[in-house]
Amino acid sequence: MSVSPKDAPVNEPIPVRQSSCTRIGREEASILSNAHDFVINSLIQVESQTNNTQIVISNGTSKGSEINPWSESGLLSSRPTPRCHPGTRAEYIKNLITWGRNVDNHPERIAWMKGLAAVGKSAIAQTCAEDLGDKLAAAFFFSRPNHRDKPDRFFTSISHQLAVKYDSFGDIVDNSIIRNPTLVDKALPHQFHNLIANPIQQLEREGKGLPELVIVVDGLDECANAKAQKDIVKIIAQSAREQSTPFLWIILSRPEPHLVGAFNTLEAKSVTLPIELELSREVDGDIAMFLTVKLKETAQKHPQLPSPWPSEGEIWLIVELSDGRFACADAVSRFIDDDDSAGPQEQLHDVLRLAREHSAQKSRGRSLTGLDGFYTLMMERVPTKQLQTVLWILLVARMPDIDKVTRNADLVGLSEPQFRNACRSLHSVMTVTNDIFPKLRFYHASFMDFLEDPARSKRFCIWSDCAVTLLADVLIPKLNTV
Repeated sequence: MSVSPKDAPVNEPIPVRQSSCTRIGREEASILSNAHDFVINSLIQVESQTNNTQIVISNGTSKGSEINPWSESGLLSSRPTPRCHPGTRAEYIKNLITWGRNVDNHPERIAWMKGLAAVGKSAIAQTCAEDLGDKLAAAFFFSRPNHRDKPDRFFTSISHQLAVKYDSFGDIVDNSIIRNPTLVDKALPHQFHNLIANPIQQLEREGKGLPELVIVVDGLDECANAKAQKDIVKIIAQSAREQSTPFLWIILSRPEPHLVGAFNTLEAKSVTLPIELELSREVDGDIAMFLTVKLKETAQKHPQLPSPWPSEGEIWLIVELSDGRFACADAVSRFIDDDDSAGPQEQLHDVLRLAREHSAQKSRGRSLTGLDGFYTLMMERVPTKQLQTVLWILLVARMPDIDKVTRNADLVGLSEPQFRNACRSLHSVMTVTNDIFPKLRFYHASFMDFLEDPARSKRFCIWSDCAVTLLADVLIPKLNTV
């Protein structure tokens, strides 16, 4: 049975059992500049020393019974990842699909697509995962802003997806976990061998081996720590060399130095096909095609708009603003189409004004990226009275597992309608789920990158003095009562 990533149910990652700490602050940002020599031990732990300021958040376990982590599905990202628009990134997708089908019996077992933020890697991953059909064994979409970043849920999720697809595989793993429930808590190499490689090899000995299949992994750089990312590459590369599993791996990530180093080791390099997804203006035609279709859909919902709307020249102004980044074009199209806004004509007007300013500044050599300019415009549209609340909501959303402890709305003292209303200005970059306890889901990791970098987001940076007040005076007292 093949399962489409787009249609599969998504189960949220569960809290990790061990008491580990994840650093989320930026020491260089001096986010606790007004704090002096205090330590607060809680689910949130704030530490401050004279010359070494940091915030760490301890991953706690929510009340109630624990869930077997092997039972959760990781087929989909927890973020609403779109597939590529038809006709865009076609060559990259075609090459990956062809490579995954292995018609030429190529020696490489890993295809590593590396590209900078916002160039469309996740959309390519989603499209490939769907279009591979029965050749897809599993897919896993790491997402730091959506808290899908725990390395110890990676191989367990892949094992679960294989068990759903192949009953014989599932029976072996089920029996193994019944005999030794701690298998799901082992280190990554043990998880891979006990929950994936060993069951496959047992099936092969019984004459029931699995066919050659593809596993798609998006956003490896968003896995919780660099060591875990390198370990995952090492484990997969070793398996590929030894052919301990029949899998081909399509891995997409940013070209972080530690990942470049991991893929360039002698062991990994011999089995890896590197693919560069460049930030290039050569994709302007694809971006223009995408914007034309998306804004035509907007125009069809508003018959009062002039025709054609927008004009071809206006489309290309937005293309220029995008600077080759699909994430910018996607966010702009959502911004213009936002039903809760002043209307598409007014939204388009603001984007075009920004695009013209961007072009003028770029010609003088002192421009922000178009993406940062758009994110700034969007944050400027947040009503002044709501800005502090919105920044607090975004700060809470950044904290790992915080929505497993209590509701985000409760932590910032809002009712659910107030929480949703405060988020209305940000519909182009995130959505609020319709769960019983609503949560934020981000379309692009680049938005949280922007918010965490004070050089880029300036007064909208979530690591501001307000973070100290929120952590020390609001969140910690509330979490201590949970």
